Amino acid sequence: MKQVGMIVASGVGLMIYCLLFEFRYSWHAELESLVLLRSTCAVAVAAITVLWAIYPSPFIVGLVSLGCLVSPPLFNPSLFAKPDWGFSAYGLITVGLLIGITILWQIIRR
Repeated sequence: MKQVGMIVASGVGLMIYCLLFEFRYSWHAELESLVLLRSTCAVAVAAITVLWAIYPSPFIVGLVSLGCLVSPPLFNPSLFAKPDWGFSAYGLITVGLLIGITILWQIIRR
């Protein structure tokens, strides 16, 4: 029963992460940029899921999730908005949620 709850919590955490990513970057992007954004988000979700399954490290999950949140302005700085303080607060809350879920995965595996 614990694992079912963790799978649901993980799904909710990843969904919130993807929604924040989409709301921040894709509302003013062109079609070519949407492919890049969605593939970046898909890579982040896949990497975090694999990390949870193989090696649930809070540091690495935080690094991957934060890196993917701030990466679109590095690809095209003229199109994507740079992170500001308002976005940083929401981004850090989302990253903290994923780190918290990773710690819970570690506790359940013991």
